Parts: sequence; structure tokens; C-alpha cells
Amino acid sequence: MKVAILDAFNGASGDMILASLLDFGIDKGEIEDTVSALGIDIRYRLAKVNVKGILAKRIEVEEKGGHRSFKEVLSIIKNSKLEDEVKKNAVAISSS
Repeated sequence: MKVAILDAFNGASGDMILASLLDFGIDKGEIEDTVSALGIDIRYRLAKVNVKGILAKRIEVEEKGGHRSFKEVLSIIKNSKLEDEVKKNAVAISSS
């Protein structure tokens, strides 16, 4: 198992974390499988960017259905095809 330590002392948004993981070498197929297991329709574009001399990747995510309430997100997780342990952890993290 590989472990990554994320020291987000100034915070990090979901798109920043996802782009960083993809830049780090996480298999795009694994991410696509996870999104598929959630049963939501997502499109994304990944681009190389240079921000103030720092090379990175930026991801733009577009999801049909717009914004969702916290209750709707929990329902999607609980009713997904994700493994039970993943669901449990996702709900626990989201609820803390």
C-alpha cells in the first residue's frame, strides 16, 4: 500500500486534491470507477498549468444536476455501489 501525506496548512479544495493525485500518478481508471460506483454523471478536463512558475495540473469538473445539499450527498454515498467500508468512512468523514 502506498501512503500520501497531505499537509494542507492553508486548506485545499476537492479539485486541487484530485488534480494533485492525478499529477502524482493515481490511475485515472480508478477514479472513473469510483465515480461510476456513485452513480452520478461527471465530466472532467485535466490540463497542465503554470501558476507563478509552479507546474501543476488543474482539473475542471462538471456534474449534471448542479449543487446538492449535504443530505443529498450522504444519500448518494449510502446508496452507491462503493464497498461498505468506503461508504462508512466517507459518511464518517463528512459528518465530523
